[in-house]
Amino acid sequence: MSAIVGIDIGGTAIKLGLVKPDGSVLSRLTVDTPAEETPAASVKRIAEGVRRLGETPRVGVGCAGLVSMDSGVLHTSPNLPKWTDVPLAQLLETELQTPVSVLNDANAFALAEARVGAGRGKDPVVGLTLGTGVGGGIVIGGQLYGGHHGFAGEIGHTSIDYNGPSCACGNRGCLELMVGRRPILNDYAGRANWTPGTVAYDLVDGRREDLTPETLCRAAVQGDPEAQACWETAGVALGSALATFANLFDPQIIVIGGGIAQAGELIFEPARRVMRERAMSAPADQPPVVPAILGTDAGLIGAALYAMSEEGAGEGAR
Repeated sequence: MSAIVGIDIGGTAIKLGLVKPDGSVLSRLTVDTPAEETPAASVKRIAEGVRRLGETPRVGVGCAGLVSMDSGVLHTSPNLPKWTDVPLAQLLETELQTPVSVLNDANAFALAEARVGAGRGKDPVVGLTLGTGVGGGIVIGGQLYGGHHGFAGEIGHTSIDYNGPSCACGNRGCLELMVGRRPILNDYAGRANWTPGTVAYDLVDGRREDLTPETLCRAAVQGDPEAQACWETAGVALGSALATFANLFDPQIIVIGGGIAQAGELIFEPARRVMRERAMSAPADQPPVVPAILGTDAGLIGAALYAMSEEGAGEGAR
C-alpha cells in the first residue's frame, strides 16, 4: 500500500503529512485556517495543500468535533464555529477526485498510538488526549471502535460527578470539566493566595493572564502547595475515569497524550493510584497507563491509517 495524505484540522492551522503504512511521515506542511473561514474556503485551502504533497490514492482527515465516520459529516466543531453539518468527505472528494475518510481528531490520535505508537502490539487500547478539552478513542483488534453512528469514544464526556457542573454536551460533571486546561487554571485561581512570594505568582511576575498549565507544573515541582493540589485533584478525576474504562473495556494499555499530559507524574501518579483503588480487577491485572509518544504528528498519522483501513476494506463504512 502506498503512502497517503493524512490531515489534522485545527482551529488556526491545518497540518498535512504524507504517511507510510508504518506510520512514518515522509513530508509535512502546515496551512493556515482562520476560525472564521467558511467550510468551502477551507476545503479549497486543504485541497491545495494535498496537491502540494503530491498524488495520493486516498486522503484521511481528523477534525475536532462531532463526526459521523460512516458519512464523513462534521456536525459541529469547537474550533470552527461556522462548520455545522458539513459533508466534509463529500466536499473534499469532489475537489480532489479521490476517496476521503473523516474521523474525530482524538479518535485519530488513539488509532495512531495504538497502531504505531505507545500502544503498539497491545489490544485493546484506550487512548486519551488531554488539552483544552478531553478526547480519545477505543481501538480493538487494531480497528477504531466507532459505535452505531460513529460517535463512540467521547471519553471526555464521561460523567465523573452526576451532580457536577453542566457541560455544553448536555451532561453534568464530565471529565473534560475537571481535567481540561481551563478547569485546572480555575482550580488554582480558587485556591491560591495571589501575592508576591508565592511560586506561581513569581514565575509570571504577577501577570495572572500569563498563567498556564506549564507554569503550574513548574510551580508544583518547585513546591507550590496549591499547584500541587491542583494536579492531585485533576489526577484523581482522571483516575476515576480510568477505572471506568478499565472496567468497561479491560484494555491491555491506556495511552495518554496532549498538552495537559506533559505534567507527567504530577497527574499520572494520582490517576494510576485512584484507578488501582477503584477498578474491579486486581492491581496486577490492571492496564499500564503510559504517555503517548507520537507528539503533534499523532492526529495526521491516525487519519492516514484510518483511511488506509478504509481503502483495504473497499469503502468500509463509507
